[in-house]
Amino acid sequence: MVKAYCTEMLGRVYDKVIQVHGGVGVSNELKLEAGYRYARILRIPDGTSEIHRRTIARSLLKGDLNFN
Repeated sequence: MVKAYCTEMLGRVYDKVIQVHGGVGVSNELKLEAGYRYARILRIPDGTSEIHRRTIARSLLKGDLNFN
């Protein structure tokens, strides 16, 4: 759950940062585009975020996860 949350949040943060900086955000000048690419790549290893969400949902429905 932590991996899915953190990688999705990192992607959202970079989306907003690039949006704020506009065209300069995707240029090599600020190196934000490299961070954005890295954030995107982190969503893929060990399964995509969609696979992680499916696994989490399946575990919640079975009652395998305990938050006590």
